[in-house]
Amino acid sequence: MQNNGIFITISGLDGSGKTTVQNKMQKLLSELSKKEILCMDGLKPLRYTNVLRNYAAKEKKDVFELFGEISLFSFALSLIDNYVNVIKPALEQGKIVISHRNDMCCKAYTQLRDNDNKVMPILTELLKVYPKADLHLYCAADVDTVMKRIELRAKSGYVPSINEDYEHLICIQKNYDILLMEQYSYVEVIDTSGSNKGMLDQTLCNILTEKIGSRL
Repeated sequence: MQNNGIFITISGLDGSGKTTVQNKMQKLLSELSKKEILCMDGLKPLRYTNVLRNYAAKEKKDVFELFGEISLFSFALSLIDNYVNVIKPALEQGKIVISHRNDMCCKAYTQLRDNDNKVMPILTELLKVYPKADLHLYCAADVDTVMKRIELRAKSGYVPSINEDYEHLICIQKNYDILLMEQYSYVEVIDTSGSNKGMLDQTLCNILTEKIGSRL
C-alpha cells in the first residue's frame, strides 16, 4: 500500500522538551494541514520491556541488573513493534504521525549500558527496519537545564528513572552528539533551552514549511 502519510520523529534527553515540541508541532500542523494527526510515544506501551519490568518488580531488583543485555534489546523490540503495528498503518492511511522517541533515542540510551559493545552492532542491524522519518527533530537542551526540569517534575510526584541523574545524562548527551555526527547528520537540531519560547514557535513553523510544506 502506498504511504501517503508524513512521519515526524522527535529525539533528545529526558526533560529536553520533546513533549512540548510535539504539542507545538501538533498545533501548527492542525493549522497547516487537513490530514489527521497521530501523536504518540514511539516506545510505549513497551510491550516487551514491561514483561521484564514486571518480573523484576516482583523480585525487587533492577531490570538492567536482572536481565542485562536482554533488557536493552527489549526497548528496540518495543520500538519496532510500535512502528509495525501502529505507525506504519497510520502512515498508509495518509495520517501525520508525530513520534516522541525513535531509533536514535534507543541507540543513545542503549550505549549508556552496553559497556562491552556487544549489543549495539546487533541492535543497529535490528533497527534498520525502522525507517528514516520525513522530518526528525532533535531537542537540544543542556544537561543543567534538563536536570532542573526533572527536579521540578519530582516535586510534583514524578519518579525519575535511574538514567535521569547528572552523570548518566552527560553520558547520554555525548552518545547523542556522536550519533548526530556519524549517522543522523540530516536531523534538524532545535534549541529547546526555554530561553525564547516565541523563537521556538517560529523555528518549528519555518522547518515545517521548508521541509515538508509541499506535502501538507
